[in-house]
Amino acid sequence: MISIRKSVNELERLEQLRQLCHSGYVNALRTAADYAIELDPTQIAELRQNLDRIREQLESASVAEDFHSVQASFRGELRLYRDRGAEFLERMSKELQSSAAAMQSLAASLMANGSDYEAALSAGLRSLATVQESDDLSYIKHTAKAAAASISENWEQLRRANTVVTAQLHDEIRALHREVESKRRALYTDASSGAWTREKVNLRIEDNLRGDEAFCLILAHITNLKRLNATYSRGVIDRALKALVKRIHGIVGKEAMIARWADDQFAVLLEVNPDYAMAVSSEISKDLSAHFSIQENGIARSLSLRVSTSVVGRPLNGDANYFREKLSMLDAVNRA
Repeated sequence: MISIRKSVNELERLEQLRQLCHSGYVNALRTAADYAIELDPTQIAELRQNLDRIREQLESASVAEDFHSVQASFRGELRLYRDRGAEFLERMSKELQSSAAAMQSLAASLMANGSDYEAALSAGLRSLATVQESDDLSYIKHTAKAAAASISENWEQLRRANTVVTAQLHDEIRALHREVESKRRALYTDASSGAWTREKVNLRIEDNLRGDEAFCLILAHITNLKRLNATYSRGVIDRALKALVKRIHGIVGKEAMIARWADDQFAVLLEVNPDYAMAVSSEISKDLSAHFSIQENGIARSLSLRVSTSVVGRPLNGDANYFREKLSMLDAVNRA
């Protein structure tokens, strides 16, 4: 009886801890949604929508692995919002710099043209001043009308000049923003496949290793890519790789990081426990080892890819150096 009573008490204590953990996560999710800095309406709406999905996931959590998955999802969502917020602030900073430059350019333009407008306006005012001593109503009327027309004309020219200068500056600013964003993304984008570069995913890996959460890296190896390169054109191969990346996103989600790890390998970074990653790895291998229909100059080319996958994971609170060693060993095996 004493043993049974202890077991019941222990079960009740565990249930209280589970409820406390559940309540803590719910409050953390609600607080993050309520007090997130609203930089961009679209981003904050997406954040709150995703946090609601995590709360739904939390409702069905019952074992430790479920809570670890919720934790990884929550941390990943906050990191994504942080990265987007940093990009937004950087973009806003550049816009402010561009606006300051535009105002300086506008001021310089006004100073350059201002003397002409000032001279014309002064002449009109002097004409009005000369009629003060005249009693000739006809002369007063004619002079006032001419001065008003001159002032109105110069004002309209000034307004048009300012409008043209402002429009030109806006166009230049937009073009500059597009160029900066394009160059920034191109720096970390593989041109052939459209995936991130290995350098980009390595930055995320190191960021994750500094934390304690679980994550996995799935390496998808295209075993017959060399033969395909000898058979098909570069354009067909590149479009096939883009289709492959798109298909991976269809499996792991649009927000997952996919990178060109090597010429014949892609890496998929998932912030999940190793057991789940193994299931995803198997699905990737199965779905990517298939035919891809690619258009080239109006002709459909059918490519058959053979893909094998491997997984290296870092469990919760796992050793970072051990993960690096396993990844290095896996790299060596794939290169062999």
